[in-house]
Amino acid sequence: MIAKTDSDTVPFLCPACRSQDRLFVQQLARRSWCERCRFRLCPVDKPLHVDENSFRKIAAAAPVPVLVAFVDDRLRSCRVSAPDMYEAARQFAGRLIVLMIDVNACPELSIHFDVRTVPHFLLLNGSHVVLTHSGAVQKADLERWITPIAPDTLADTKLQTSGTGLVTRLFDRVLQLFATRPANRRNARSSVVRAA
Repeated sequence: MIAKTDSDTVPFLCPACRSQDRLFVQQLARRSWCERCRFRLCPVDKPLHVDENSFRKIAAAAPVPVLVAFVDDRLRSCRVSAPDMYEAARQFAGRLIVLMIDVNACPELSIHFDVRTVPHFLLLNGSHVVLTHSGAVQKADLERWITPIAPDTLADTKLQTSGTGLVTRLFDRVLQLFATRPANRRNARSSVVRAA
């Protein structure tokens, strides 16, 4: 097993057991497992609120394009764009990583990318800036920016709309139930062994 160091991982919260784990940057765009409860983690399907260190790690090593939004939650224009950011992250899960950076918490990044108004959007592909935009955007604008550079090669997005996606979701739910009750799982295994 490869050891996880702080230089190549980012913090991530498991939705099943709520444990703080560290994921490799490459795992953000594909399916992986929680190390504590073994819950199946889908590709990240919501914006990640990151600090400067996590941003640099993700931007340098992300296997897919990265959409970065510099925001200030106190401003109305940022709150108006937030639902569209969440929808874009869900729609392009596995093909795009969406990051949200608070300009007040990371002033050095704001200066580096010449952020003068918020929200300010950057689209990075291979740590190169492909597009910049200042001001609120709508979902159609985000799709127009992302579609040309985010390849549609992920099979998991097709599973979500087919019957197989239902089976996958049910399997994930069963795993989640067993992960939350480890004592019951051990008792069930021991009864199977005795019966054999």
